[in-house]
Amino acid sequence: MVAPIVYGVAAGGVALYAAYKKGRSSGKSSGIEEGKEEKEKELTQEVREEVKEEIKEEEISKEVKEEIKEKFRLEEKAKREFEEEQSWEAHQEAMKRNPPVDIGDRVELGVEELKKHHSGNYTAVCRKEGFFIFVNGVPQAIDNGDVISAKITSFGEKGNSAQATYKGI
Repeated sequence: MVAPIVYGVAAGGVALYAAYKKGRSSGKSSGIEEGKEEKEKELTQEVREEVKEEIKEEEISKEVKEEIKEKFRLEEKAKREFEEEQSWEAHQEAMKRNPPVDIGDRVELGVEELKKHHSGNYTAVCRKEGFFIFVNGVPQAIDNGDVISAKITSFGEKGNSAQATYKGI
């Protein structure tokens, strides 16, 4: 049974309530109830769409991060290859140069490194104009950075280094 309709402000509320009750008791929903359900469906759909969009953004973000990492790895690899190529070319050019010393020359050299041979003797690793000179018979008292005098005795097999004998400080 529908409540009687009363005119005035309250009448709208009473009529709506009566229609709502009637719809609930008869298994039908009122227009207001349908509107609520529709609104809830819309909101639920909006939330689902937002969640899907966020998931897509995260996936895109992961893909972008991976692409950036891969690009960085490739750039680093290309840089290494370029540096290796330049180093190799510089090495080839150095191999073509004539040594800055001759056999029998007496030279003053700075000691870059001191190595102890298994026999107990010390060898100083020195350079002159980028050319390696290994000085044998160096006393143990010599340190890195000291300047020594040496006499060139021979060249290495490929001519890219020399052997020398220690002649003093």
